[in-house]
Amino acid sequence: MGPEVVLVSSADETAFEVRASLDGEHRRPGPDDAQPSRRFMTSGSVERFRMLGGRFLGPEVVDVEAWEW
Repeated sequence: MGPEVVLVSSADETAFEVRASLDGEHRRPGPDDAQPSRRFMTSGSVERFRMLGGRFLGPEVVDVEAWEW
């Protein structure tokens, strides 16, 4: 490749853009703001999503809705 080539991580750039967006127009909630709501939907098995979601996202994954394309 060479010294003139710059590798750009799309993951890093996406994170930077999200942070800038949250700091600007869509500010991050402060301690006095209401808790955000979460909605879990899956196009696959609701039970499987609930099991895996609880493992990766935490115990708040209880209500999971089925979604069709």
